[in-house]
Amino acid sequence: MRDTTVRRFLSPTEVAAEFGLSAQTIRNYCRAGLFPGAVKPSRGSSWLIPVSSVRSFGQQPEPVLTRSSRSRARGRAA
Repeated sequence: MRDTTVRRFLSPTEVAAEFGLSAQTIRNYCRAGLFPGAVKPSRGSSWLIPVSSVRSFGQQPEPVLTRSSRSRARGRAA
């Protein structure tokens, strides 16, 4: 029997494989807000990235994390 469940979220590892990037890079992009709607349900859990964000991300040029966006990704002021 085939699983007919429609997945709404992907893990950083799955997104990384799709784009040929590392899972850590995808987690950094999530922290920087490059995947709208990406959530981390609780401290220590993995990011949940909406499939719709992954689709739209794939249509954009590769992002460049600047010093200020890296600071925001770490939760610091720019």
